[in-house]
Amino acid sequence: MASSRSHVALRIPTIPYVGGGACLITVDAAASVCRWTKDAEVMFGYTTEHAEGLRVEQLVPFLTDRSGVLEGWCRRADGSVFRGLVSSLLASDEPETVPCRVLVVTDITSRYMREQASQRVRERIDEVTTSVAHLAFFSIDYSNDELEMWGAFADVIGLVEKLPPRRLSDLTQLVDPADRATLAEALDQTTATGTPFEVEVRVCADLGERWLLLAGGLVEEPSLRIVGAGLDVTRQRSNDGALQLTEARLHAVLDATSEGVMTIDATGAIAALNPAAISMFRAAEVTLSGAPWSTLLDLPANLLPSNGILQDVVGRRVDGSTFALECGFTEVGSGAESAVIVVMRDMTQRRVLERQVLEASEQLQRQIGQDLHDGLGQLLTGTAFLAKGLQHNLATEHQSQAQRIVELINLAIARVRSLARGLSPIHVEERSLEAVLRNTVSEASELLGVRCELELEGFIDNAQPAAIAQLCLIAREAITNAVRHGHARHIIVRLSRQGVQSVLSVEDDGVGIGDIDKPLEGLGLRSMRYRAKMIDGKLEIARTRSGTTVRCLWSDA
Repeated sequence: MASSRSHVALRIPTIPYVGGGACLITVDAAASVCRWTKDAEVMFGYTTEHAEGLRVEQLVPFLTDRSGVLEGWCRRADGSVFRGLVSSLLASDEPETVPCRVLVVTDITSRYMREQASQRVRERIDEVTTSVAHLAFFSIDYSNDELEMWGAFADVIGLVEKLPPRRLSDLTQLVDPADRATLAEALDQTTATGTPFEVEVRVCADLGERWLLLAGGLVEEPSLRIVGAGLDVTRQRSNDGALQLTEARLHAVLDATSEGVMTIDATGAIAALNPAAISMFRAAEVTLSGAPWSTLLDLPANLLPSNGILQDVVGRRVDGSTFALECGFTEVGSGAESAVIVVMRDMTQRRVLERQVLEASEQLQRQIGQDLHDGLGQLLTGTAFLAKGLQHNLATEHQSQAQRIVELINLAIARVRSLARGLSPIHVEERSLEAVLRNTVSEASELLGVRCELELEGFIDNAQPAAIAQLCLIAREAITNAVRHGHARHIIVRLSRQGVQSVLSVEDDGVGIGDIDKPLEGLGLRSMRYRAKMIDGKLEIARTRSGTTVRCLWSDA
C-alpha cells in the first residue's frame, strides 16, 4: 500500500479570519510555496510558472514558525508592498502526513491607511486642544446622558474649583437659564434630522459669565452620539458690541456731515448714500441703491478711481441736470469684499465764489494799472517836461545834472508803463492768440530779465477772445512761477496741436516743481487750473529733466 506521505493531505481547520480579498497559500516543510489559489497570483503578481520554488519569506517577510494571526507588509513580484493580515495554520497534525502550513492572506491596506489617518487626526486634535486655550472638543452620548471632553474644556467654560461635567445634564446646569431652551432645541434638532448645529449660549462657572459657541453634528454609532467643539467667544462678543457702538457713532457723523458720502461695492453698484449725498442728487436712497455708480458720476471710460486723490467730476442728478463735484476716492477691503468710498463736495457755489474772487482780483489789477498809467504816468511825464525846460535855464556847470534827472524820470515813466501793461486788461478784440502771446513773452523778457521765446508747431490760430484772455493769463502765471520759484533763465512758450485739441505749453530750465500731488496747491496753480476749466480745457503740470512743463489743452470748437 502506497505511503500517504507521497502527497500533501490538506485538512484545513476553521480559519480565524477570512475577509474580502483573501487568498490561500500552501507552504511545505522547506518554507517553499507548493500551491496557491488564483487569487494569490493576482494579489502578489506572480504567475504559476514563476511561483515554482518561491520562498515564503519573499512574499511574507514577517512570517514566523508559530501559528496564529500576524500583520505586516507583504511584498509583490514588482517590489511594491501592501499591508497584509496573515493567518498561519498547520495543514495536518497527523504523524503520517507531510508537515505543511497554510497561509490565509488578506489585503488590509485600505483599512490600515484609514486607521493611520484616523490616528493622525486624533493626534492632531490632541495637539490643537492642548495648544489653543479657548478651544475644546466634546462628545455627547445623547441616549445615556454621557459627556466626554478633550483639551481645555474646563478652561473654556471657566471652571477652577468645580469638577468638569461628565453628563449633558451637568453641562446644562452651567448654562444661563435664558439660553437652556436654545441649547436643548439645537441638540434635539440635530438628533432628529442629522443636520449640524451651531449655537451661542452663556455659561456661568467659577470665573463668572462667559459666552460659549457650541457647534457639532450627529455621528451614527450603536448609540446616538453628537460630537463637536466649544469656543470661548466672550472677547469677540465684547468686541462686536464695541464695533456696533463705533458703527453707530460713524453713522451719526455721516448723517450730520455736509459732505456727500457714497459707498460703491465690488460689482460697481451703489451700496449706500448718506443724507447729504441723497440731497445733492435730489433723489431717494431707494431709487439709487443698487444702481451703477456711473448713473451719478460722469467719468471717462467708466473707470472708477481709487487712489485717494481729489478729482473734479461732473455729477448727474436724477432729473438729468449736471453740477460740479469735487470727489475723493478711497478703496477699502479686497476681492469680493472690496468697496470704494467716495466723499463728494458740491462745488457749484464754490465755483461761483471763485469766479467772483477772480473777477474782483482782475478788476483791481485793471484799476491799479489804469491809475499807474493815467495818474503816476502822467505826473512823471509832466515832471520830465518841467525838468527839460529847467535844464535850459541852468548854468552850464549844472547842465549834466539836470540831464541825468531827465533820464531818470524817463526811466521811471518806462517802468510805470511796463507795470501798467502787466496789470491792465488784455485787449484781444482785434488780436490773435499768437500776437497776444508774443507781447507776453516780450514783456516777460523785459521785466523779468530772462530769455523768453514763442514757438509755433502746426498751430491753427482759431482761439476765441474769451479763450485768448484766459490762455494769456495762464502763460503769464506759468512764466512768473518759473522765474520766481524755479529760478529759470530760459523759457519757451509753444503753441501746437494734439489731435483735435490745441496745446499751450510753457517749458522752463529751472529747478523743477515740487510734489504736484499734494492736496494743497498755491494760489497760482489753482488759478491756472480754474482758468483752464473756464474754457473747458485741461491743465497738466509735469516735472522734466530740464525743469517744469505746464500744458493747457483746449478745443477751439
